[in-house]
Amino acid sequence: MTGVPTGTSSPRPTSLPLKYVQEVLADLPERLTMEGMPAGCDPEIADISYNHGHQVIVLHYSKIGYWPGTAVLGHMDVDVSILKNWAGPRTATIERTD
Repeated sequence: MTGVPTGTSSPRPTSLPLKYVQEVLADLPERLTMEGMPAGCDPEIADISYNHGHQVIVLHYSKIGYWPGTAVLGHMDVDVSILKNWAGPRTATIERTD
């Protein structure tokens, strides 16, 4: 399956320690496969994406434009304005929904 770490099929909590001007990043312990993913994308606000080059999950709360090595994995059903004022690490679980 695209976007799943090797040997992993269930969601697991991850720390979301980094805050930037346009997004929140979470380091992953292992790279996801880019098989079947585009070479890059232009994520929308509230998208969840993966950046292969930096090995991070990205929670977008503003537009960043096209970014190479990034693929959208899903979308958050939350008010993303809560991400803008994060201070310090947080724990989150990202799950697949149908």
